[in-house]
Amino acid sequence: MAYSSTSSEKGNAASAAAAAGGVWNERDELYYLLGFGNSFESEALPNALPRGRNNPRNVPYHLYAEQLNGTAFTSPRSCNRRTWLYRTHPSVHGTSSPLLPPDQLSHSKLFKGNNDDNDDDDDSVVHTIRNKPSCFGHCAPQDLTWDPNPMRWKPFSTNSSSETAQDHDFVSGCHLLASRPEQVSIYVYAFGQNMTSSSSSSSSTLPQMKKKLQHHLYNSDGHFLIVPQGGPDLEIQTELGHLKVGHREIAVLPRGMMFSVNKGKREGQDDDVARGYLLEVEEGHFQLPELGPIGSNGLVNVRDVCHPVASYDATPSTDDSQQQQQHVIWNKFGGQLFGRTQSHSPFNVVAWHGNYVPFKYDLNKFCAIGSVTYDHLDPSMYTVLTVPSHGEAGTALCDFVVFPSNRIMATDSNTLRPPWFHRNVMTEFMGLLDGVYDAKQEDGFQPGGASLHSCMTPHGPDASSYQAAVTNPCTSPTALPPTAGMAFMFETCHKLKLSPFSLSSPHRDLGYATCWDDLDDSSFRNSYKTDEPPLPPT
Repeated sequence: MAYSSTSSEKGNAASAAAAAGGVWNERDELYYLLGFGNSFESEALPNALPRGRNNPRNVPYHLYAEQLNGTAFTSPRSCNRRTWLYRTHPSVHGTSSPLLPPDQLSHSKLFKGNNDDNDDDDDSVVHTIRNKPSCFGHCAPQDLTWDPNPMRWKPFSTNSSSETAQDHDFVSGCHLLASRPEQVSIYVYAFGQNMTSSSSSSSSTLPQMKKKLQHHLYNSDGHFLIVPQGGPDLEIQTELGHLKVGHREIAVLPRGMMFSVNKGKREGQDDDVARGYLLEVEEGHFQLPELGPIGSNGLVNVRDVCHPVASYDATPSTDDSQQQQQHVIWNKFGGQLFGRTQSHSPFNVVAWHGNYVPFKYDLNKFCAIGSVTYDHLDPSMYTVLTVPSHGEAGTALCDFVVFPSNRIMATDSNTLRPPWFHRNVMTEFMGLLDGVYDAKQEDGFQPGGASLHSCMTPHGPDASSYQAAVTNPCTSPTALPPTAGMAFMFETCHKLKLSPFSLSSPHRDLGYATCWDDLDDSSFRNSYKTDEPPLPPT
């Protein structure tokens, strides 16, 4: 039972959330703490947080005090990140079972011959272990290759194996597309199975034993940014509490934070497979971009960023059927997956305080900035989150950029509406959440698909979009039409290597670059065959 989210404990949840400044979210039916970069505190039981000190000899409710550090102890105060956790079991409890690769874990005693009368259940349990890849994203670093060509992929609907996405959970449903190992990696995900499930669920078709095998993941390598695109909303449980992440929302899960990802519900959505994009950064931390001359408002307003309130899974009593549950702890470490089992839930944090916290953000609330006179400005003005590089000042290890559907493209009559043709020292990966992207109005760039333009690889609007924009008289400011969608970009200072999945995927659009073939010099040559003078400057 998650004490701060069940109806029977809603009173405790409300008082705890109110004490910590929590705000009720009607859509998610959860309390959230609002802000960014500040220190929060939350408790699922009254007075569970120690006062006046962090690690007293006697913690309230006989809890264990544990610190989670996201930066070195000696990091400057302005960028130091840590959270104190007060939990029913310390994280070290259960580590006497060693972390093993998936193939070794599936052959451990826990999954061999424990239930001779229920072999089908045993097989289903072992399958949830064996279908986990040895390397997260189904790709080892040595299998990555360089390729500078422009890339585009049609919507990713299923996994690359013969199994469909319906057979996978979030961990096995992630596929690596591009990576600079130990710096930044980009994945797509598609999954139909939950990582955790309730033993009391009557609607699940999963075997009983499989229902009681709960999967959890923590990433020792870096931070995850999740961008859902299609299918059900995501219900993410973390050590610090719950997040519900829907369409046009994002979630950030810090390095080392234990979490599980399950499917929720999305109104009007019948698709049972959750799909989306995943960014991993292994250096620095996500932060809001500086506003500079913009002033004190705009882009992401800090009050719109949501953090979880404390919530914990109760320890079952000895006569409780939940005691049979086994929890599989997965660790992404050095790009590989390692797992172990334990008998208790890792979501046992009753109270916490600190600034190293997962969060979600609604992209519809992004306050876009644009030109009110002329020209199409740089896409950096749409930066939602940034991870600064330790190298050149002003250069990001990675930016997350959104192109809102309600923005005005330009105001004067002689500004090209779609983005200009471009070569960039940064690598640009784009995805489309819904609708149509104004610079790629042909059917090649579709929701759920992606494109990659590497360092100094030429790119820009396709021929038809460019010609339509050139001939458009633009007599008034251009607001995007209702059919306009929401696109986003992961932009990094690193050149990225590509995985076998990205290069050989049936979703790859091998004819992508032909969209520029009709951009020839015929108009330039024809302009000298008439008596008309060149257009004057404006």
